[in-house]
Amino acid sequence: MRKFIFTVSLLLLAAHCFAQNAIRVRLFDGQGKIGSVTLSGDVPVVAALPNGFVLSDSWTIQATASSMLVATESAAFELTGPVEFWVESADSQANLVTVKAGNIARRYRGKINVSLLPQDKGLLVVNSLPQEEYLYGVVPSEVPSGWPAEALKAQALLARTYSINHLNPKGNYDLVDSTNSQVYLGYDHEKPSTNRAVDETADLVVGYDSKPAPYVYYFSTCGGQTEDSGQIWSAKVPYLVPVSCSEQPAEDLSSEEAVQKYFATPLESYCARSSSSRWEVRLTAQDLKPLLPQGAELLDLKVTRRSPGGAAVEITLCTTQGEKKITGDTNVRRQLGKNGQTLRSSFFALEKVPAEDNATEYLLRGGGWGHRVGVCQWGMEGMARQGASASEILSHFLPGTEIITCQ
Repeated sequence: MRKFIFTVSLLLLAAHCFAQNAIRVRLFDGQGKIGSVTLSGDVPVVAALPNGFVLSDSWTIQATASSMLVATESAAFELTGPVEFWVESADSQANLVTVKAGNIARRYRGKINVSLLPQDKGLLVVNSLPQEEYLYGVVPSEVPSGWPAEALKAQALLARTYSINHLNPKGNYDLVDSTNSQVYLGYDHEKPSTNRAVDETADLVVGYDSKPAPYVYYFSTCGGQTEDSGQIWSAKVPYLVPVSCSEQPAEDLSSEEAVQKYFATPLESYCARSSSSRWEVRLTAQDLKPLLPQGAELLDLKVTRRSPGGAAVEITLCTTQGEKKITGDTNVRRQLGKNGQTLRSSFFALEKVPAEDNATEYLLRGGGWGHRVGVCQWGMEGMARQGASASEILSHFLPGTEIITCQ
């Protein structure tokens, strides 16, 4: 899950909290232009067309520059407005619509709305369904279903709070199905253990000051310590502060000496079982060349500013044509990434190391995966493994918050 802009109205939150929420999820986020989709079901799929309801075993929707071609095996319709599809059956297991776009085919609960995006950008495909059924598809997509039950409950609480905070009645959808919101892979990814976690936390959310906490974020692995939202995203939130992923207090890791010492010490944290708790990346001068001014040569690479949580929030490249600075967690991770991959986190110690032919390489000894603001998911797993409850897990990573009823 990535961060979103802090623009939630607390008054709207209170109203949404006590409503029967329907979530609208944009499907195939990040998959590029969706030119066509095919919809099918175990029983005929209903389409709400301008001239009435039409049933068919299969529907194909094709985008053109100015319209949609909506077709069955025996009929075709050219439409400019949105079309909604669903399945009606006495068997709830059959009330699923299979949506296929390219090589991706998934089954979804609820309804599917297909509309034409402007400027020949293809189709907008949106799944609308009750919030709790949406969570059935989110929780096992965000964490392994075999994790301890209390960790799964904590994830369900986070996902429910996040979804409530991102209702967008003025938009065409509320959330997307990727890490740009919460990962949502539909019905076929559901698991009994995670469905049970959703059911057992029904009507509960993360609260702050007796209201739903407006900014709830989580990520894979912190590497030992979480971050301050004010340092990473510039918006300071009282419960999004550096927290140690252990019983020890958080350390001030804003100096190079502190970070070097931290990564030289064996990791003892709740998230130590994560394969991303510690990692290394080597950068050569050739790797860094695309970041340099035209014709410049690299002289040195330095971390010139860190957050108290240890994130490298400013990197300076010293070149033969002067200095170039890279600022911000996202920019640092993207631009120091290698082989087209974003750096797992901006939490790393930087060290010069000798290489062949008297060249210099830069070793990044890092920890964590993600923005490291809020709740460490592998930290949840570690705490639950040690016997902590969902409430204890969330109050640890989001100090000052509590679990409240929201119905």
